[in-house]
Amino acid sequence: MATTLSEITSLLDDAELRYQVNEDQQAVALGFEIDPEETNYRDSDGDPNVLLVIEVKEDGEFVSVCSPYAWNIQDCQQKGAVFESLVLYQARCKMIRFDYDPQDGEIRPNVELPLEDAVITGQQFHRVLGVMLQAIKDAHAIVSHAMETGVADPGLIAGGQATADADAGPEIDRLRQLAAQAGGIDELEKLLAGNDQTNDSGDS
Repeated sequence: MATTLSEITSLLDDAELRYQVNEDQQAVALGFEIDPEETNYRDSDGDPNVLLVIEVKEDGEFVSVCSPYAWNIQDCQQKGAVFESLVLYQARCKMIRFDYDPQDGEIRPNVELPLEDAVITGQQFHRVLGVMLQAIKDAHAIVSHAMETGVADPGLIAGGQATADADAGPEIDRLRQLAAQAGGIDELEKLLAGNDQTNDSGDS
């Protein structure tokens, strides 16, 4: 039996995370606030928030988690260095990959899980969310440095392999805390405006 959108939302409910659902796109969006003292990463509005979108694809045989517009390099003059920095980071981590849209300059970190006929487990799910958040924080130093200087400095990479290998167990409490801090951020409404269904039972 393949994974369904309702199973994804059940995992979010169990974790007491707030989210918005787009049934037409088979997608769920949720926001997390990151500690501004841990990283200088900021979203497009200048806030220390990370937006994650979970999509159920191929009739539930495939689940992807991404962070839309984590970075934008449309006007960046140092694209080569940015791409090099992403490759350097990706080589040190499991699961994470980076997509680039040359039309609008979007860089989108993501994790893709081919589940086939299996149901995603809570441990898999929480690990993916934790790894995604940590990767954005850890990769931002080398990415932002490359954007500003044109130099991809591997010495700026934090976390790396240890981050990807972290046990999923402690992540759940941290995810709850981060999501509670960022509940209701504007990006959720912007992304899923139109046919959204908002879950409010996960208020914390």
